[in-house]
Amino acid sequence: MTYRYRLTPVLLLLVITSVEARPKDYLKRPDAWFAGEEAERMGTNILSYQSELGGWPKNVETTAGPYSGDRKKLKPTYDNRATTDELRFLARLYNVTKNKTYRDAFDRGLNYVL
Repeated sequence: MTYRYRLTPVLLLLVITSVEARPKDYLKRPDAWFAGEEAERMGTNILSYQSELGGWPKNVETTAGPYSGDRKKLKPTYDNRATTDELRFLARLYNVTKNKTYRDAFDRGLNYVL
């Protein structure tokens, strides 16, 4: 057996465990989770990726950490579940917390889609 075959399962495991979750991966969590600190942190991260047009970029882990770049350079779309998953996450946050910031961001995102 060569080393290549021994390393393949290890490398696969590293790739799988390093994948960040997307907003849709949290939508089935209970309301109590959305009232907690982790959901609030993710909501703040999602808000940081919202473009000036109201949408979010695709293929970006918007829950992983805050965006620190120039928001004018963000290219929003609703292709490949971009924007729609963020909208659903923000809707859950608002429904649980009644935080107007989440509702306002949701409204901007919905206006972008429409």
